Amino acid sequence: MSDGLLQEIIGLEKELQAELADEERRSLAWRDRELLILEEELEVARSRCCANDQQMIDRVRATAEAEAKSTVEAAKAWCQKVVCLEEDRLLAALRSHLVVVFPETNDDRSHGKG
Repeated sequence: MSDGLLQEIIGLEKELQAELADEERRSLAWRDRELLILEEELEVARSRCCANDQQMIDRVRATAEAEAKSTVEAAKAWCQKVVCLEEDRLLAALRSHLVVVFPETNDDRSHGKG
């Protein structure tokens, strides 16, 4: 091979290597730009999800608070009815519940053994 041809081949190889290095730099820069865009989109999506989650939490909390308030009001109303019962009716109601809890037996011994 002549020296001129060898020099031309070496020159072309250097050009190819330079073009390859330049292409690699461009592709890395493109990759970095795309990663930034994707990271920004991910952050937007996360923010949207967090906002949706917070809205759901707020709705559930409001519903629970309303139900709790309703339950407390119902309990207060029931307690007020019990307070207003005449003693005879209250004792009769209490006895009917106690009979269910503590059924009568024919055995009057306190230890419960026959």
